[in-house]
Amino acid sequence: MEEISLLLFIINTNADIKRAVMEFIEYHYVYYSYQEWGRGYFGSRTCKCPPEKDIKYFGSFKDKTFKPTQKIIIKDDYATREEAYVDEIILQEYYKVVENPHFANRAYQTSTKFSTIGLFPSVETRKKLSQKGKGRKVSKITKEKIGNLHRGKIVSEESRNKMSKSHKGKVLSSEHKQNIRNSCIKNMEKNKKMYCKYIFTFISPYGKIIETYDVMDFCKQNNLTFSKVYETSVGKQSHHKGWKISRVPNPDYLINTNEK
Repeated sequence: MEEISLLLFIINTNADIKRAVMEFIEYHYVYYSYQEWGRGYFGSRTCKCPPEKDIKYFGSFKDKTFKPTQKIIIKDDYATREEAYVDEIILQEYYKVVENPHFANRAYQTSTKFSTIGLFPSVETRKKLSQKGKGRKVSKITKEKIGNLHRGKIVSEESRNKMSKSHKGKVLSSEHKQNIRNSCIKNMEKNKKMYCKYIFTFISPYGKIIETYDVMDFCKQNNLTFSKVYETSVGKQSHHKGWKISRVPNPDYLINTNEK
């Protein structure tokens, strides 16, 4: 009885070891999937099972009209996926699969990703990309990277002419115009802050605290006299119409001045 139990233990242990090893084994191969009497598709694949058993996979194509039923394993002895990519690229470029109507490949493989050179997204695809990008918040680090990428870059005369021609006769939607208007207002407010030497703090007769750098606009909105606001902020009088006022140097103004 003990011998049988020991034998069962060894069998189960070996099975567990085999399963654990199989989880780390990867197979890399290049294949050609095709419709019978129809188009074909060249690709590469990494899987956990031997390639000949990977019968349900026919490719990562996006053409819904392409429905392959057959697959040929061209080569399956690659040590890494990168090695398989090399042969996949050779086959795709030799047969010009993107331009060739006999193939379902819509992009060329480029070592680690697909190339979209020569491809133009449809109107529907462009709308989807536009909707996906709307409302997306870009981090400050990303904004700085984008800014540094274009800062100091000299645009050639040819490029400027192309951009000019692409915008001529273009009709902007009311939503697009409003977005441009909002962006301009935001930039004006930002620049206005940099050119204001002080930030003023107002305490209303009811105790409400308000900070602003645009004193002239604040005076107009609250029926205050600018000269009296200034005198109150430097301590020449205790208040103006019940408002207590103080001021501090604007750090943005100092930075902007030093940069100049």
